[in-house]
Amino acid sequence: MDTAFEFVPPKNPGDKLRKVLVIQYGPMRTFLEGIAASAFVRRTHRSAHITLLTEPRFSEFGKACPYFNEIETLDSHTQSFVQKKLKSAKYQMVYDFQNDSESQAFAKTLNIKFQSSSATGISHPYQPFETNQHYTRHMADQLFSAGISAIDGGTLERWADAQRPTPDFSWIRAAFRDSPRLKPAFFNLHDRYALIIPGGPLDESEIGWNVQHFGELACKISEAGIIPAIIGNPTQGTTAQKINAICEKAINLISRADFFQMIALAQNATFFVGGETGPTYLAASTNLPGVSIFRQGWTEEYADATHSIWNPDTRLGQLAPKGGNIVTNTSENIDNLTPDDIWRSILALNVL
Repeated sequence: MDTAFEFVPPKNPGDKLRKVLVIQYGPMRTFLEGIAASAFVRRTHRSAHITLLTEPRFSEFGKACPYFNEIETLDSHTQSFVQKKLKSAKYQMVYDFQNDSESQAFAKTLNIKFQSSSATGISHPYQPFETNQHYTRHMADQLFSAGISAIDGGTLERWADAQRPTPDFSWIRAAFRDSPRLKPAFFNLHDRYALIIPGGPLDESEIGWNVQHFGELACKISEAGIIPAIIGNPTQGTTAQKINAICEKAINLISRADFFQMIALAQNATFFVGGETGPTYLAASTNLPGVSIFRQGWTEEYADATHSIWNPDTRLGQLAPKGGNIVTNTSENIDNLTPDDIWRSILALNVL
């Protein structure tokens, strides 16, 4: 905690408000952080009717989530209708956790008195306190800037890193009455299994770690008596089929496991191996131990400038998944990482 930090946020109106709007679209890693932050929004506005404005793929999750009373989805076909509907609802405060030009422009049209976002000229503005920082730090600082303390009823001060919002999925089983579809046996997983999550860098195409490497690693995992279960975005279907062709004992769950089921699978898995893709962040957020495969160059000049590969000026320092025990393997060209490299990292987890 920076004791010299002197920023004093405006007071939050708290439980006096009756209608609150939360804006959070994607990608998945930021959606998860927005959901984590929404738990504190609900705690702050206990009696309020809280609406989540999100994108269609997160609609069902939002409807089941206990922090919201209503869900609105926005796409190019519904924008004018939703905008008119939200404007007539007369919200008293909006938390824009998306914080991009589109969400800020949309929030501005609603003419809401209290606003929390990185926009200027609003009641509760948030600007990053450091030039570069991990994405989870942004959410903690925005809540602080909105006048929300980390501890209920506690002193309002900048949140420590250990206090950053983290997703809580404990409500899912109760919400679905402990449905059989949330159990590993639903996917014929009766023994120990590991999640294999193919996918590409967040800022590029869906090109990820070499498919052959994933297949060979799946074979190593299978030989160790662990079932490789492949999960991920629907766009990874072909990749999963190729992995399955190399490792016949792998179970392909692409397009079979939905958002809730992937969470439940992660909660019961032994470990995960994943690239820079949303489901990797999802698995990590359940505190499942794992190995992430992350593109990060490292040269002597870079080392002299940043001193640590985890410096917030690096991609790794800003975007690496956080959760439980995670070993991150990095390279400028991730195909230089071999299945043996990843296997050694799996052994370092001490979960086998």
